[in-house]
Amino acid sequence: MLTFASDKPILLKLNTALSLVFGVFSVVALWHRPSLDGAYVGFCLLVFLVGLIALVAALIIAISASRFKQISLAGVFFLGHGAADASTRNWFIGLLCFQTVVSIAVAVAAPFSSIVFAVLVPQVGFGLMGLQGALHGKFEPLP
Repeated sequence: MLTFASDKPILLKLNTALSLVFGVFSVVALWHRPSLDGAYVGFCLLVFLVGLIALVAALIIAISASRFKQISLAGVFFLGHGAADASTRNWFIGLLCFQTVVSIAVAVAAPFSSIVFAVLVPQVGFGLMGLQGALHGKFEPLP
């Protein structure tokens, strides 16, 4: 069972908030097309930029830590190999799936419009999950 307690990581809380805003804004933007297209595209680009920055930061942190620890891509970007507890990993993966499904649904609902920028949003789920793994992952030291 997934629970969301107040002791969850701040990156998970940020990912959850962005996912909820994205889901609600997607429905509203589809309902009020084309008047909200510009704001929706701006929001999608901003969320993509946050995800891109998080991804680059995760890569830099993981690469610098790889000199001392046995870093794995599965551990950093999918919180595998014990890099995070099961609840945190399940929440991050669930939010990434939610973002992916919503973005594809929005793109299919309005295929030849600017609203297809929604497909950029899952980058934030992937980037924040990678940053969580890079910052707080539990990796073995090098032999």
